[in-house]
Amino acid sequence: MKKTIIAAAVAASFVAPVAMAEVSISGMVNPEFIDQDGTTGWGASGINTDLVFKASEDLGNGLKATAKIHTFIDSNNDNGSSIDDADGTTGDGAGRTADLSVTVSGDFGSVVAGRFEPASEGVMDAFMNIDASHDLDLEDNTNAIGRTNNGLAYHSPSMNGFKVGLGNFASAGSTDDGDFAGAQEIFVQYSNGPLTVMANNTEVDGGTEHQSVAVSYKMGDLELRAMERSTNTGAAGAADKDSTFFGAKYTMGANTFAIGMLDDDGVTVGTDKNADAEIYSLSHAMSKNTSVYVTVLQSDAANSDKTAVGIVQKF
Repeated sequence: MKKTIIAAAVAASFVAPVAMAEVSISGMVNPEFIDQDGTTGWGASGINTDLVFKASEDLGNGLKATAKIHTFIDSNNDNGSSIDDADGTTGDGAGRTADLSVTVSGDFGSVVAGRFEPASEGVMDAFMNIDASHDLDLEDNTNAIGRTNNGLAYHSPSMNGFKVGLGNFASAGSTDDGDFAGAQEIFVQYSNGPLTVMANNTEVDGGTEHQSVAVSYKMGDLELRAMERSTNTGAAGAADKDSTFFGAKYTMGANTFAIGMLDDDGVTVGTDKNADAEIYSLSHAMSKNTSVYVTVLQSDAANSDKTAVGIVQKF
């Protein structure tokens, strides 16, 4: 009996209380095939893969810390680069870094630091991505800031449906799409039942300014969206580059229909840039996490119409 007690006491002396962080893993795998006018037929756009690691810890006094690591792989653009230094067209490699951030949250709201998207792109521009496809969308990423390695942002808690976000991004040469010495932004959102209204203003050092206003309204299984986006480069005599977006999404059982229209003036049409384009999408949920889809993109530019089919599984 004494030996048992002594052994238990010795074992307990080597066990120190350890606060363990909660870790979660999520992501998706999405093979997608695209047929484009003027090409020889169907081709793989890549197996788009997202992998997200999150670790959260209770700091006490109502505070919580969350770390996020997000990487993604496009097997069609594999040059081994570890940083996503372009805009999704060329130069992107396997294992690209999306987010590397730490967030501290509490009753005051949340503060996030590290590498992440500003609201101008992660919320406002992404608002136009209404369809099911990964590579075909109307998201206007021309002159977008992208992610930055040195970002700091504050997000307020909801105050009767009203939220405010403030961001500062400073790291020349470390962004996805273009180099800038720094940027500051303010983001506001108001939600009341089915209605959501958002506005954002981002000023990049050097004169470029991005402004967006968006509204969405839900009526049962139907969602309507509209957005106006403007970019002013600050150059003497340069005109604003304006984009107007309208979209609708309707869910009927396991099927979701989506349609979007983008009127984009002053934007150069390229591989992933669309001017005066429409998009039509139909997806079917095979389960909670797996779905198949077909998406058709029609653009005014010659040989730019595309059709995509794919399957996506989330975990």
